[in-house]
Amino acid sequence: MRNGGALFAKSQMRSLRLSAGRSVLQGSNFPLGRINGGMKKWLKRVALLFVFLAVAAQFYPTPKNSGAIKGAGHVANVFPVPAEVEAILVKACYDCHSNGTRYPWYSRLQPVAWWMGQHVVDGKRHLNFSEFTSYEPKRRKSKLQAVADEVDMGHMPLPSYTWAHRDAVLTEAEKALVVAWVEETLENLESK
Repeated sequence: MRNGGALFAKSQMRSLRLSAGRSVLQGSNFPLGRINGGMKKWLKRVALLFVFLAVAAQFYPTPKNSGAIKGAGHVANVFPVPAEVEAILVKACYDCHSNGTRYPWYSRLQPVAWWMGQHVVDGKRHLNFSEFTSYEPKRRKSKLQAVADEVDMGHMPLPSYTWAHRDAVLTEAEKALVVAWVEETLENLESK
């Protein structure tokens, strides 16, 4: 009995070695090895189509957000913005929340440019520091409060932005500075 078990184990090992050898060498169990000539042609055509579409996409540029950041509607025309806070807004907020975006080199490549363009449009829809004076007074307050809340909780700037813009990662001191500016501004509004 004992000998029979050893023979069975040896035959199983031999069978595994043979099937492993066949799958790598002959492609019997290896998925790509089983692809017939017609399927290979089809995969090549799909790959060529993908390359063609990727190249063709480069000829459809997205509009750039390249207006003036500090115009007549800028937040500083309504609320005083200290220089330290302005520096933080420039490095961490204005690319998505103003009329002027600093575009990196890779923003000229599609589909990255489409993604960035939509990201900027979405950011400006929520808050635009360059057109802050166009908001009603009540809305200005709520926008400023949202800035403090989002920065304080670490939701802004977005991780997808700070991943590519390491200088936009805010320190705790910078977060506290922005939150203090918002709180002071809101207190001044309440006292008026």
